[in-house]
Amino acid sequence: SLDKEADDIEAGRLLYVAATRAKSRLHLLACLKVDEDGELKMPAKRSLLGIAWRALEDAVRLPATVVAKSEERASLPAGELRRLPANFAVP
Repeated sequence: SLDKEADDIEAGRLLYVAATRAKSRLHLLACLKVDEDGELKMPAKRSLLGIAWRALEDAVRLPATVVAKSEERASLPAGELRRLPANFAVP
């Protein structure tokens, strides 16, 4: 348990150092898992996202649910990539 605690402290320190090195902006991106009901699952507490989550959870905007229509799920095979059109522009 001491090794786990030391690893957690080191991960938190590395995250702090990386975040405080940003000169003008810091963008943190995350990928959360979704359960069968479409509800977002919280990140593992020992992950870097879990460490950041404890500090940032009140400031993070998340959708309430991510429920896809059953026919949409059936129409796309798992892992299929969809490309943006060539004329796509960021809004």
